[in-house]
Amino acid sequence: MGFIVFITFVIAVIALILAYKAFTRSGGSIDEMRADINDRLSPEKFRKMTADALTKMGKTVRGDETTQPDAEAPAEEEKNEQ
Repeated sequence: MGFIVFITFVIAVIALILAYKAFTRSGGSIDEMRADINDRLSPEKFRKMTADALTKMGKTVRGDETTQPDAEAPAEEEKNEQ
């Protein structure tokens, strides 16, 4: 079983090297990758994404006030029937 684990590890390392080579050949660099990761994980951006998600969830749970029918509409319909 040790040989199979070794072969799997070698294949994984080769795949990692090929992925890095393809990334650098396409114009990417390690500095750009680090900057992108730091930008995605910044506390301010994470806080804003969380707040937006909670706002959307709150609107879904409570229902949007603009889509609920107003209370005067049924009263007008009753006047028209009489």
